[in-house]
Amino acid sequence: MARKKISEMTIKECWFQIADNEQKCSEILDQIEPLKKKVGRLYNRNTKLKDRIATIKSNQKKIDWNWLLSHDGDTKGDVRYNFMDKTLRKIGLGHSGYFPNTDQTCIQISLGKDNPQSLKKTMAGLKKVLPYLKPALVNNFVLVDIFEHTLSEFGKYQLCINRDKNIYQIRKISWGHETTEKQYDNLKNALEYIQKEHWYSD
Repeated sequence: MARKKISEMTIKECWFQIADNEQKCSEILDQIEPLKKKVGRLYNRNTKLKDRIATIKSNQKKIDWNWLLSHDGDTKGDVRYNFMDKTLRKIGLGHSGYFPNTDQTCIQISLGKDNPQSLKKTMAGLKKVLPYLKPALVNNFVLVDIFEHTLSEFGKYQLCINRDKNIYQIRKISWGHETTEKQYDNLKNALEYIQKEHWYSD
């Protein structure tokens, strides 16, 4: 039997329909609740399974960078997160969120002012992870965040790298507007500029 058009219903009929709909919603929710609990248990088990994978991988001699830098959307996996944080910091790098279009962790650099060791360690760390980073921007650019002393007061700074063409750009994003501040043909010169102009010290 076809439902009566709402535009043709009386107030009494509307209230009757509302009560009937609410009753049906309640019945459906009662059926859904056990399924929601089952889904929750499955998600919790998957978190434990991912922690198990992370435990095994973190004890291996060779680092699986593709796995380490990937983002699977599970923020509860403390084992994997802690291993990633420790591994990146060990080679002079940080991390900040992830890129949805690559499903990879966003690598972050911070260079101590007038600190040759900071420059050396950061450059070596970047060279380690660059082969595994997917382009996050158009024209095949890999993106690395710059954590610097102004704390993005005047804009956000990024190191954009095209590995195929050896292009290293320092870009600034301010109020949705992006500009290229400097461009180099090698990583060292780009990092030296960042260390001089966009340094960070604890």
